[in-house]
Amino acid sequence: MPNTTAAAVPGAAGKLRWRTPVLFLAEFPLPTARLSADTVPALPVVARRWALQLLGGPAQTFRTLGSSTGSGPVAYRNLPAVAADFADRNNIANALAAQEQSSTGFGLQVQARRLLSGRWGVSAGLGYQEYATITDYSGPITYTTYSGLNGPRLATQEINFSQRDTYRFATVPLRISYALGPASQRLRYGLLAGTDVAVYLGGSSTGQFPSSAAKADNLYRPLSVSVTAGLDLHYRVGPRLDLLAQPNATYFLTSLPKPVSGLTPRYLWGAGVQFGVSYDLR
Repeated sequence: MPNTTAAAVPGAAGKLRWRTPVLFLAEFPLPTARLSADTVPALPVVARRWALQLLGGPAQTFRTLGSSTGSGPVAYRNLPAVAADFADRNNIANALAAQEQSSTGFGLQVQARRLLSGRWGVSAGLGYQEYATITDYSGPITYTTYSGLNGPRLATQEINFSQRDTYRFATVPLRISYALGPASQRLRYGLLAGTDVAVYLGGSSTGQFPSSAAKADNLYRPLSVSVTAGLDLHYRVGPRLDLLAQPNATYFLTSLPKPVSGLTPRYLWGAGVQFGVSYDLR
């Protein structure tokens, strides 16, 4: 009896050892098949149609001078003293305009942005923009004067003049954006272009030289139009929050001084970058 049992047990144990690897492979597949990167589903990207954007930043600003209007109202002859003084002031300002240098301005904007598709978007809002130039000049200035009874003549005057000219605007920015990179990435980039309707709020300039009397003469257009082009950079830092950077350049299509002002036409422009945040609404 003991010998029969001993012979049977080793035989049964041998059968179990032969079958165990087959059962293990069938019921426990290799874990690397489940952890392969190709089988992990991508995280869903939520495309929200509306976003609120707040932007602000500096810009290097200057102006392009247009063709001179003739150093003032040359049709004036035998002017009254007040009108002749006003014409002289404008002509001194025109002579000083060539001495201007660029300066730093800044702007602020709040916009509502609408995503039209995976790549196109539009935005509109309200803003504030300041353009500036610097004039620091010491020396002779030659200009046209209307003093006396013999019509216009050239005059030379020694000038010691230093002033930061500023032009302040309330703006209505309208923008179109086009995304270049994939929308699912944390860093997204694209192109930006548009136009601004600018309402002149005031400032100080050589058009008011050498006193503030010219303020009452309303020398500047109340409404101007500019165009803007640049880049649109987004960096996602939260489920709804992006950090923004928009390097851009702006150019005024309309001259700031009115044609009847007697001032040399000037077309403002600026190049800078605006930083801000974008918050997805829905």
